[in-house]
Amino acid sequence: MDKLNTTLLCLSEENGTENILDLLKSLNPNEIRLNSSSSIKSLLKYKNKLIILKTTELVAELAKDESNRNVLSEKEILQLLLNLLESDESINLNVIRALGNIFFENEDATNMLEKNDFDKILNKFYDLEGSDNILLLSKISGLLLNIFISNGDLKFVNKNQLLNHISSILEKQSSIKSDDIKYFSYLLQIIYTLMVEYEDQIIYSEKLYNSIIDILKNSNIPELELICLQILYNASDTDKVQFLLAKLNVCEKIFELIEKYKGLIEDEESRSILKMACDLINNILIEDESMQLLYNEGQGKVYKNCVQWLDSTDEDLLATAIMAIGNFARNDKNCISIVKGGISKKLIELLPKYVSKNPNIKLLHGLLSTLKNLVVPKINKAIILEEGLLTSIEPVLEMDEDIVIFKLLGTLRLLIDGQETAARNMISKKLFIEKLVRWFSNTHHLGVKLEVSRLLAWLIKNCHSWESMQYILKTDGAVACLVSMFSSEDVIMENEALFSLNLLAISIIQCSDITSLKDIDVEKNKAEFVKQIVEADIASVLPYMRIFSHSEQMLENLIGLLEKLLVHQDILNHFVDKKAANTLIENMQMIKYQNCLEKLQKVISLVSL
Repeated sequence: MDKLNTTLLCLSEENGTENILDLLKSLNPNEIRLNSSSSIKSLLKYKNKLIILKTTELVAELAKDESNRNVLSEKEILQLLLNLLESDESINLNVIRALGNIFFENEDATNMLEKNDFDKILNKFYDLEGSDNILLLSKISGLLLNIFISNGDLKFVNKNQLLNHISSILEKQSSIKSDDIKYFSYLLQIIYTLMVEYEDQIIYSEKLYNSIIDILKNSNIPELELICLQILYNASDTDKVQFLLAKLNVCEKIFELIEKYKGLIEDEESRSILKMACDLINNILIEDESMQLLYNEGQGKVYKNCVQWLDSTDEDLLATAIMAIGNFARNDKNCISIVKGGISKKLIELLPKYVSKNPNIKLLHGLLSTLKNLVVPKINKAIILEEGLLTSIEPVLEMDEDIVIFKLLGTLRLLIDGQETAARNMISKKLFIEKLVRWFSNTHHLGVKLEVSRLLAWLIKNCHSWESMQYILKTDGAVACLVSMFSSEDVIMENEALFSLNLLAISIIQCSDITSLKDIDVEKNKAEFVKQIVEADIASVLPYMRIFSHSEQMLENLIGLLEKLLVHQDILNHFVDKKAANTLIENMQMIKYQNCLEKLQKVISLVSL
C-alpha cells in the first residue's frame, strides 16, 4: 500500500484537515507509484477547498506517469473530476490539467466518457473567449486534443459546432505571440485531427480557412507553420478551397517557407514536409480559376517562382516547378506564351539529364506531361521540334517504365500532328517502330497499349507518303496494334483505326507506281499486309454493331476498308471462315443510310461465298 493510502487511513475530514494539507504539500509526485485509486477518490470527496485544490494539482502531476495514469483511469475518478469543473478558476485549471493528462494516449479512459461528461468539458470551452484566460484556454484545448487523439467513440459530439467555436477564437486573435504557441498549436491540431478522423462529418467554413491562412502568414514559428500547411493540404482537394488559397496568396507564402527552410532538410521527416508543401502548390493549381489567377498572363509571382526553380539542384523543387508549369499549360493561350518565353527549351534540355541507371521517374513523368501540354497548340509544334525534342527523348526510348512510356507516346502523338516531315522521319525508323510494337506486346498497361496504337495511326495519317507507310509493314505485329483499337469501344479510336488501315490498304496499291521500290518489294509488302491483317483476326474484332450506329462517314470508312481488304484472297477467305456475312446481316437493320446499305450488300455477297 502506498504512503498516501496508509496515511489517509489514520485521518478524517473532521480532525485531519491540517494534517492532510501538510501531507499533500510534502508529497513529491515523481516518487509516488499508486497501487490503488482509493486515496485519490477519498481526497476528491473532501469539502475543503484547499484540499481539493492540492489534490487536483497532485492528480495532474501523478497522471503524467503512465502507470499512475492507468490506476487513475476509473469512471468514478473521472466523474469526481468532471463535477469539479464548476469550481473556482484555480481548481478549474488543475481539474482540466488532471483530465488532460489522464486522457493522454489513453483510449480506455476516453471510452468511459459519455455525452453528458463531454458536454461539461465543451461547455467550459465554449464559455471561454480567445481574449479571456489564455492559460485556461490552452489547457482545455490540450485536454480536447488528447480526447480526440485517443480515438474514443465520440459519435455524439457535434464536431461542426466545435469547429465553429475554434474558428471564432482564432478569428479574434489579431496577432500571435510566442506565449501563445501551445494554445494555437492545440487548436490547430484539433482541427487537423477532426479533419482526418471525421472527414465525412465535417463542414468547413471559409472563415476557418481564412483564420488558418492568417496564422500561416503571420507566424514565424515552425510548429504552427507546419500544422497550418497540413490542414490546408488535406483540404486542398476541392475547387472552392483551391481558389480561396490562390486568392489569399498561400502559394507565395509556401514559396517563402520552402526558401527559408530548404537548407535545413536533413532527414526523411523534413523531406516529407517539403514534399507536402510542394504538392500543396500543385493542388491549388489544379483548379482552372486558381491557375489563371496565379499565372496572370505570365506575370504572376507564383509562375515566376516556378520558372526560377527550374534551375534548382533539389529534385523535389525541380519536379514541383515542372508539374506547376504543366498545370499552367492547360490552355492554348498559356501554352503559346510559355513556349514563347523559352521554357519549353529549358524543359527539353532537362530530359537527358534525368535518364540514367536510376532515373527519377517522377521528374521524367512530369517533364513529359508538361511537354505534352505545351505541344498541343499548332504554332508550338514546329518550335518545339526545332528546339530538339526528338533528339532529347532518344535516351527515354531505352526505358521500360510504363508511366514514363505512356507520357512519352502521348507527347510524340500530339507533336507529329500536322508535322509531315517529323512524322515521315519517325515512321521511317525501323528500330523505333519495332520498339513501339515491343512495348505493345510486353506490357499490361492499357494506356501504353492504346498510345502505341494511336501513335502508329497518327504517323500513318500525318506522314503523307505511301512509301513511308511501308515501314509499318516491315515490322511484324504493327498492323495488329492498329486492329486492337477496335476493342477500345471508343468512337474516336475506332475511327482512327479505320482511317489508318484504309490508308495502309491504299498504300499497297499506290506503291506499285513508286519508282524507288522494286517489284519484289511491292509484292513482299502486299503479302506482309495480308498476313498481318489475317493474324490480327480483323473479321472477329471489327465492331460492326457499334460502327453501324455511328455517323455515315464512319460507316463509309468501314465499308471502304472492307472493299479494299476483300480484294485479297487470303483476307476474303478469313472473313468467310469467320462467318462475317452472318454478323453483317444481323446488324444491317441498324443502318439508316440507303447508299451505305447498297454498298454493304455487295460486301455481304462477297463474304457469303
